[in-house]
Amino acid sequence: MGEIKVKIGLENFVDRYMYLEKKIEENEIRKYEMEAIVETGAMMLVLPQDIIEELGLIPDCQRQTLTPRPESPIYPSLKLK
Repeated sequence: MGEIKVKIGLENFVDRYMYLEKKIEENEIRKYEMEAIVETGAMMLVLPQDIIEELGLIPDCQRQTLTPRPESPIYPSLKLK
């Protein structure tokens, strides 16, 4: 059984809001493009720490997850394109 991969664009939603409020320029919106594996039952997106930092995402809360790191931060300020 093979993997399904798609190219996705990620954008800092707070930056987008700041742009719409004319507080920053459009070219200041932090964005990232990558190839991602599609998981049909997934409810969340998992990102490496370096991408989280590059996008300037700020965690909103912690959620229990079934991962090696059970207390995982949630970043609601991300827009998936």
